[in-house]
Amino acid sequence: MAAAQTAEQQQERTDWEFHMPDGAQPVLTVEGLRTVFRTRGGAVHAVNSVSFDLKPGELLGVVGESGSGKSVTMMSLLGLLPSPPAQIRGGRVMFEGHDLLASTEDHLRSVRGAKVGFIFQDPMTSLNPVFTVGFQLTEPLRKHLGMSKSAARRRAADFDIPRCLRSGSVSWKPTVNTGFSEVIGS
Repeated sequence: MAAAQTAEQQQERTDWEFHMPDGAQPVLTVEGLRTVFRTRGGAVHAVNSVSFDLKPGELLGVVGESGSGKSVTMMSLLGLLPSPPAQIRGGRVMFEGHDLLASTEDHLRSVRGAKVGFIFQDPMTSLNPVFTVGFQLTEPLRKHLGMSKSAARRRAADFDIPRCLRSGSVSWKPTVNTGFSEVIGS
């Protein structure tokens, strides 16, 4: 019965895509993604059969309660979870004709940041206090786009966050305090 439902759902999806007014096909297709964490107490099912499409030019906002699996879902897409304890137990993540769940680490590295990126819900935990904000903004530009250090600094200043970069202070070190929150949020 499950196989019949899956085929029926696939047909509905194909019909819907065929009738899309702009004719755009998805650039990212996630089908039935399932992620589990193995713990001493047993398996924790963090992501259960998540499916979505992302068409050209679209941005996807994933919302939900704390602990609902938003970040785990996104990190599962690009193999960013430690294994063990995380295990991808099912699904497909199609991007540019490749199933990212079956991709090599080298292929995933070429996709991460350069072609697919995430902005997680709390920028305070996304910045590493060991590195300067300038480094954390310019390193992906240098690594993924092949920019020189000076070109990456100029491009990072165009991001308009944080304001201190526009003033040329790319070596500003983050600290976790109220002032840091205000600078990042401004």
